[in-house]
Amino acid sequence: MPKRFTASGEPSKALPDALAPLTAQPHWLVWKFRKVKGKITKVPYQTHGAKASSTDPSTWIDYDAAARAASNYDGVGFALLNSKIAAFDIDDCRHADTGDIEPWALGLVDRAGSYAEITPSGTGLRILGYGTGPKVHRKLAVPNANGTTVEVYRQAERYITVTGNVYRDTPLVDIDEHIDAVMSELDVEKEIESSPKKKSSGNKKKLPQELRNMLYLQGERPADYVSRSELCWAFMNRCLRLGLDHDEIITACLDTAFSGKSIFEHVKQEGGRRYVATQIRKAIRKAPKGEDDLVLVRVSDVPFEPYDWIWKERIARKKLTMFAGMPDVNKSTLALDLTARITKGGVLPDGQRAPLGNVIILSAEDDVADTLRPRLEVAGADLDRCTVIKASKDKGKQRNFDLSTDIDRLRRAIETVGDVVLVIIDPVSAYMGKPGKLDSYRSTDVRGILAPLMQMAADTRVAVVGIDHLSKSGSSQALLRLLGSVAFAAAPRAVYIIARDEEDKDRRLFLPAKTNIGKIRTGLSFRIKEKLYGDGPTFGSYPMIEWENGDVTMTADEALDQKPDGRRSKGAEAAKALILTMLKEKPRLQKEIEEQASKHSISDQSLKTAKKALSVTSTKEQGVGGRWWWSLPGQEAML
Repeated sequence: MPKRFTASGEPSKALPDALAPLTAQPHWLVWKFRKVKGKITKVPYQTHGAKASSTDPSTWIDYDAAARAASNYDGVGFALLNSKIAAFDIDDCRHADTGDIEPWALGLVDRAGSYAEITPSGTGLRILGYGTGPKVHRKLAVPNANGTTVEVYRQAERYITVTGNVYRDTPLVDIDEHIDAVMSELDVEKEIESSPKKKSSGNKKKLPQELRNMLYLQGERPADYVSRSELCWAFMNRCLRLGLDHDEIITACLDTAFSGKSIFEHVKQEGGRRYVATQIRKAIRKAPKGEDDLVLVRVSDVPFEPYDWIWKERIARKKLTMFAGMPDVNKSTLALDLTARITKGGVLPDGQRAPLGNVIILSAEDDVADTLRPRLEVAGADLDRCTVIKASKDKGKQRNFDLSTDIDRLRRAIETVGDVVLVIIDPVSAYMGKPGKLDSYRSTDVRGILAPLMQMAADTRVAVVGIDHLSKSGSSQALLRLLGSVAFAAAPRAVYIIARDEEDKDRRLFLPAKTNIGKIRTGLSFRIKEKLYGDGPTFGSYPMIEWENGDVTMTADEALDQKPDGRRSKGAEAAKALILTMLKEKPRLQKEIEEQASKHSISDQSLKTAKKALSVTSTKEQGVGGRWWWSLPGQEAML
């Protein structure tokens, strides 16, 4: 078997292009041969040595990380859960010395028409393709094929080994139809169960009540059905709509607890398991296509996933986050600062480590050459990991990217670039489609655009940060100031306001206005610094962000309501009342006032704003360790 990795552990060029749909997904792990209960098996691991799980995404990694670690293990593997990748695993079908393939296996490779590779043993083949039908994991015996077996995976909670040892170098195609056909054609009476059979009583308890009711019907013309055949057909379709898999339907139909009832007797008369398998395949083919029907999912079929943070408690993969602010508060510069930290795997403003990865940028207002590139460079970004979508192309003619029509193209771009952590859309309003076609102030139109975007983020496991502007005036609530429909604030899982500190024009506030998934309620602050860039004709200075230490307790509502004199800020009004009360008769220690402010939940910023509005003077005592006193105008003589 040719090696798929270089001696340094870096991925080699030998991995075929056909596997790009797998390498683009962070579903990878590594594995070793281990003896478990007397049997040699392939045990999945994380790169640091702990065991991995095919049902726990937190134990998976991207392909490059798996490739780098592969030299310390026996191979790499791919977790199938939620990947839309399906597979046939054909054991004992290839002669290790001659390379001859069993005719049945060769026929299946030809029928499927998808990529196929040799398995680690050298005696098997694996066919990979796309599969989105009902969940299946079955192992079947192939009659008259010298002991060949085929294991079928679709929507399975398993992992498969990946060798890149090509047998058929063909792009991945949809193999759903072939999976259904193989399960129907093989002698299912000789099925090799991949898990212990369920007891009859267990199955009865787990079936939804409406299905049990159908199984209890009896007679040649049960209830409102013309025949037992019609009842059985209705039962198959209902099972599929409720999300039951192939094995669960067969088990239900042959459950002896329903002996003598219409469905059980009809299935028994028509051929048992083989008949049920054939009917399931027919029902799948005749079922309404996904775009014409409801999509159902049983919660018990969805494994738990913790939030996958790129900035803990603030920005998560698979979610839409919004940055909003007035013009000229450096929203785009902030997004590029985040880009730089991700592309270098650098430290985030609060000390966390950013995940290393690629960033895709949609920028309607900034040119790549004269704005994005120099700003990314002064921020310290790895430009090789930054990709800008300039336009969308139809029949060779370029047009603006359109969120209403180009989500699938964005999805493909994410798969092509690979290892994408973040997508930035700046601003979202510029990509809402042709003017007049959609109304950005109508909630249904906006949600119709954002819902597919959020689904794409979930499917590709990327974080999406959209940038929006604020209205110049209006509500005192920050979330209602986002330009356009309220859906721009309601749909994202987190919204952050970037505002200018009215008492310090060079200071910017980064404040949470909404966070449905994070626990952090305080904000951060930063300043804009100019950094020299280029030489000769390209020499100039460009803005970069310098983060300040410490949390900001001012709320987003207060930040947008603030005035230099504190007149409109509710927080500042409470602070002014406290200051006037405490300084009514004489000056007081600054520490005492700050302690009382804290007890009354008055933020430091509100206290600072009110102090300036009341022209309070700060005076320090003479000598080392002198304390600070606050006084109102005219009280200086009392110090």
